[in-house]
Amino acid sequence: MSIFDDPEWQEFNRLQMEWEETEDQRIDVLWNSLDNDTKMDMFYAVVKRLVQSELKDRGTYRWALYDVFGFGLEAYEMGLRCGFMNLHNAVYTKEDIEALLQHKMKKHLENPSFDERPVAEFSPGFTVGPK
Repeated sequence: MSIFDDPEWQEFNRLQMEWEETEDQRIDVLWNSLDNDTKMDMFYAVVKRLVQSELKDRGTYRWALYDVFGFGLEAYEMGLRCGFMNLHNAVYTKEDIEALLQHKMKKHLENPSFDERPVAEFSPGFTVGPK
């Protein structure tokens, strides 16, 4: 029997999906309660940080969350749920991702406590979108 067939797992999964739907609705209610000027200010603030982390710094997913947006660990899972990881990964070409992984592996082997840094620090030639 697979863990996914276990009734406790299925119940946990059901509760997780229910919680995620409730959170999504809560955030939509919050957004819809804002006046247009506040929505525009929030839009500007978020896009400004996305451009900084994704296009200028060419940083990692964690770099964007922790260093550019200033969030803590609590933002990692929320970023996954709202699709930010997919957006982040879509910015890079296959070659960009391979270069990043090779660099991170080399640095990790040299120093297992290697910090996250913007990609631009080690590959300033990265371009945006398809090459």
